[in-house]
Amino acid sequence: MSGGIDSSVAAYLLLQQNYRVTGIYMQNWDSRDEDGSCPSHDDWADVQRVCARLRIPCFKVGYQREYWVGVFDGFLEAYAGGRTPNPDVDCNRVVKFGRFFEQFIKPDGATANTAPAAATDGVQAVFGTADYIATGHYARTDGDSLLRTPADPSKDQTYYLSTITGAALSRTLFPLGALHKARVKEIAREVALPASVATKAESMGICFVGKRPFKAFLEDYIAPQPGVMRSVDDLAIMGVHDGVWNFTVGQRARLGGADIKWYVCGTDVASGTVYIAPGR
Repeated sequence: MSGGIDSSVAAYLLLQQNYRVTGIYMQNWDSRDEDGSCPSHDDWADVQRVCARLRIPCFKVGYQREYWVGVFDGFLEAYAGGRTPNPDVDCNRVVKFGRFFEQFIKPDGATANTAPAAATDGVQAVFGTADYIATGHYARTDGDSLLRTPADPSKDQTYYLSTITGAALSRTLFPLGALHKARVKEIAREVALPASVATKAESMGICFVGKRPFKAFLEDYIAPQPGVMRSVDDLAIMGVHDGVWNFTVGQRARLGGADIKWYVCGTDVASGTVYIAPGR
């Protein structure tokens, strides 16, 4: 559970289907935002409020090391190489449907709803006890390992789930897959979820960036690599930049004093060159 409306409604729907539900809040990033606040604290508080409202237990787990090694390192490497990665795809594969799945899902053949022998008080008590994991993603499965698009095409999140294993899919539930977003909001009001959750804006962009401009965030991790911007037509130098990683093909190339719009059409990491073309 993220503290947002989707995962909260998903938990409620599972209860209505007579599942025994435990809420798990996952914290994968360890830094503070630029203003000294920590948004994850607010999200965790919202998860606790929702679980209290639904009368289900909840726990917080941290996979910072797995996230850094399995997701963030590759994210930085891709950006430094002039590519534009999507860390959410890797996070689902490596962390949510990888390490998290392995830790909480019940091994095949285990007795239902029993904790491992070495379990201790707290979150360890529910390790290895889940028949399924469930999320607030808008997606569906065929009941086995085939990933299908949701009923609401405008909220389709199957791309972000496209690299997880069939084994994980076969033990995953997507309670929102048959619903449209408008109906999910209605359910949140009907159930009287906390206002901080029911009215929370949808999270957009990359979770660990916070409120900072994305370029400013990357500059904390990738050293500047100055280069030039050249016209793809005649290779004339049109400007300079401080890193190929700042550019994605198709984005606007903002040139001071230019009387026409220019767009990025290619990059050369080895030479530090960004190729741009005039808008037609």
